[in-house]
Amino acid sequence: MLSTLFRRCALSLCIAGCLSSVAAAHDLEANRVSVVLRDNIHLSLQFRIDYFNFLRQAYAPTANEKQALLELASLSDQAFDVLYQQSQKLFIEQTILNAGADTPLQLSHWRWPKVSHIQQSIRELSAQMIVSPQEHVHYDFVEVQADAIAMKEVNQCRLKLPSSLGNVLVIHYRAQQQWNEQKETEMRF
Repeated sequence: MLSTLFRRCALSLCIAGCLSSVAAAHDLEANRVSVVLRDNIHLSLQFRIDYFNFLRQAYAPTANEKQALLELASLSDQAFDVLYQQSQKLFIEQTILNAGADTPLQLSHWRWPKVSHIQQSIRELSAQMIVSPQEHVHYDFVEVQADAIAMKEVNQCRLKLPSSLGNVLVIHYRAQQQWNEQKETEMRF
């Protein structure tokens, strides 16, 4: 009786674990950027990117995934910091936002993850690859944010992104905001 109960519990835990891993796997594992227009002139950009693959494509496009990962993981803190700063500069230079026909908008207030977070993530991935080379390595996506303010109302814009990012899903919309003043709020889409 006890062994039957134990088997059922073990089976239930196994099924629950499988279902949760399947549910977690449904998050879109792709580079993407959300462009939100606020107050008709303020554009907020929020990138969700695989920074390892961005670094690999930008600085070692001919290296295979394993080589690039091990090379980046073996860099000293100082060398990685220099590479990270160069990659930020490249990202900023190659991200071009135009409003209307050809009115370039200055992207500012860039917000980046800490270099230690990126470096630690890459080191953990390389360790995972060494310990379990047959398993698929899941890269951490990181968030990068920037803003642009136009001189006049924005009705359309064009965004050019670094080619090192590969294909990027672009989500764009005009923000609709309202206060909920301690009552029911109606929202229309």
